[in-house]
Amino acid sequence: MSLLSDFFVEQKMSYCVIMGENSKKICIIMERFPDLEAPTLLEQVEIMEKMGYYLRIISICRPSENDLALFPERLKSKVHYLDNPVKAFPKAFFTMLMFFLISPVRSVRTLGAFLHLHKNPFRSLRLIKNYMHAMLLVNQHIIDRGIDHIHSHCSPDAAITSYLTSSLSGMPLSYTALPGEIFIKKFRGLKPALCASQYIFTLSNYDRKAIYEMMLTNIKNKPALLSIFNGIDLQLFDFIKDFTLPEPPYHFITVATLTRKKGIDTILRAMQRLKEEGIEFSYNVVGEGPARKPLEAMAADLGLSDNVSFPGIIPRYEIPKLLEAADLFLLAPRILENGERDSIPTCMKEAMAIGLPTVCTDCGAVSELVENLETGLLAPPDQPEAFAEACKTLLHDSDLRIQILLKARLRIEGSYDIAKQAQWFSKFVSSHSMSF
Repeated sequence: MSLLSDFFVEQKMSYCVIMGENSKKICIIMERFPDLEAPTLLEQVEIMEKMGYYLRIISICRPSENDLALFPERLKSKVHYLDNPVKAFPKAFFTMLMFFLISPVRSVRTLGAFLHLHKNPFRSLRLIKNYMHAMLLVNQHIIDRGIDHIHSHCSPDAAITSYLTSSLSGMPLSYTALPGEIFIKKFRGLKPALCASQYIFTLSNYDRKAIYEMMLTNIKNKPALLSIFNGIDLQLFDFIKDFTLPEPPYHFITVATLTRKKGIDTILRAMQRLKEEGIEFSYNVVGEGPARKPLEAMAADLGLSDNVSFPGIIPRYEIPKLLEAADLFLLAPRILENGERDSIPTCMKEAMAIGLPTVCTDCGAVSELVENLETGLLAPPDQPEAFAEACKTLLHDSDLRIQILLKARLRIEGSYDIAKQAQWFSKFVSSHSMSF
């Protein structure tokens, strides 16, 4: 076995594992909650609540009213929003002075960490806000709250704020890294915060291996590096039992945040080729993002205005119905110039669970879920011709389509069923003492 395999913990784990039986109160810090970039956090938090953990959810920024409207109020835990550090400066400054009096060692250590982070130019004035937010967090949400653990989620601001909060309060720390940030150069500026964590969570083995190789190879006291295979609620996705081949006009769907890394432009060029061959279809691109307007213009330029629709963001509870009405789920992720790339999209898991065949590009961690000719079809990134051919194969090859539908559903049931994960986590926590 390699050093990597010896170092990595092979079990599937989630946030719940970090707590152990003697640690029931967690402060979860996010840049924004709810966060459309990380919708699965809502389900993960729900699992933790059902398992009896007390959660104090901290959002550094306030989300828009639209974002709030898209997330139902299902949580028992209240979301707390941090005060503006400029307006709350007296309170933050008072906290800093008090800690210099009652805990000078921690205070000096935290100030040293703050000054060390100033060596990273990308932080600039935001680091001062992070420092002030850490003081506010300790004052308002850590002291006298019985918090046992601090967990930060998916953003540099949350990571740095949590790191300074942990240093000042003495609370243990963990972090979840999103694949979109792992491969960006400035992510390396988070190394002090990540190395101070006891646990780092990633969303795939691919991302886990990348973080280890980029940041932890020469570190003596390494944090535990664990993969979270984000599950879905299979009760919401009944498996389609009709294995007959679809008939034209075919219905294709993509559900994604509309950014360049999703490769929707590759799909549009593939759709142009299908149309030139006389194949009748409609293509529904569900989601919102900075690439929406360029994609709409591109669809018009390619003569696809009558075939392609952009309905924007659809409430999560309506997604299963849209997937049921489709014949193929399409996604074409790519690696951007700055290294950013996708992981394993949740909606792809939902499509596979419902019995909707998937065509995707072989990029990043996707192949952990979509195995070519087994649980879906993979095409090379940025190759519309190959992508179009893969689409035609799954529309016309009955035996392959049925095989993929069955194996894809089994893959989801085996590794991505959120109910089974919750049961496994409960047994794991009860049999492993991982308290601090």
